[in-house]
Order: sequence, then structure tokens, then C-alpha cells
Amino acid sequence: MTLKSELKYIKKNFDDPLFINKKNKRLPKRTLQRRIKKYLALTDIGGTVHTLRHTFASHLMENGADILTIKELLGHSSLSTTQRYIKLNRKTITKVYQGSHPHGE
Repeated sequence: MTLKSELKYIKKNFDDPLFINKKNKRLPKRTLQRRIKKYLALTDIGGTVHTLRHTFASHLMENGADILTIKELLGHSSLSTTQRYIKLNRKTITKVYQGSHPHGE
């Protein structure tokens, strides 16, 4: 299957499912997890779907996204759940402090 033929199965409307099958039905969560697990096993990196979610959240935060937006993107109902997903490194914390606090520089 070519990329072009795969793209016809991806919806453009934000409210529609991102991944659908040939019958235009939402792919079940478990099917996506199995496929991603299979593809991750083929890489040198490895990991899990859960690892990808953590990485996604951390990259968003490190690049300036606010935690409420990340919460919505991850589909969490609780902000405390989102906080557990985000792992900030010292460099990011220093950057935010220096750019946001009056005494940061």
C-alpha cells in the first residue's frame, strides 16, 4: 500500500477519528495498540504505546504547550493524570524560569 492510498483513510476533520478502516469505521483502540507495538518492535528503539504517550506529552511541554492543552490532546479527564505523564528535565525548567520570571535572567 502506498502512502497516497493510505492517506485516503485519514479524516481531515478534527472531530472525526484519525484512523479508520476500509468501512470508514473507527479502528478499535486495541487494534491500534497491537499495530504500534508491532512497528516499535521492528525499530532499534523499542518501547510501548504508553512510552509514546509520555514522550508526546513531554515534547509538547518542552516546546511551550500549556498543560491544559496537553490534557485535552491526551484525552485525560483529570489534570493530575496529565501531570504524571509529563517528565520535565532541568534544562526545560531553567528555560521556562529564565523566560517567564522577572528575576530569571
